[in-house]
Amino acid sequence: NQDLQAGTYLVKDYREIILSQDVLEEVVSDLKLDLTPKGLANKIKVTVPVDTRIVSVSVNDRVPEEASRIANSLREVAAQKIISITRVSDVTTLEEARPAISPSSPNIKRNIL
Repeated sequence: NQDLQAGTYLVKDYREIILSQDVLEEVVSDLKLDLTPKGLANKIKVTVPVDTRIVSVSVNDRVPEEASRIANSLREVAAQKIISITRVSDVTTLEEARPAISPSSPNIKRNIL
């Protein structure tokens, strides 16, 4: 139980690191994005499913390929930053981002209800 609790705190740390100015600046620079770090942060959603030590990161962009490109760069940059800050030996990702097949927004049915 202590391991799960410690893991929960680490996951919260990961969320903060993913959205940190340093990480966002590096992604903007690496991808030569026409965005500020704050503008990039507005495209990113970081969630932590309840009772897990998993962090879910999604990126919203009009161009699906750009969203996946940003998500994959964010994954790489954040993983290195997490390792250096928290001194964990490894950060494993479950899957690489792939472009969405259909738009996630606007969701007419959800927005009307």
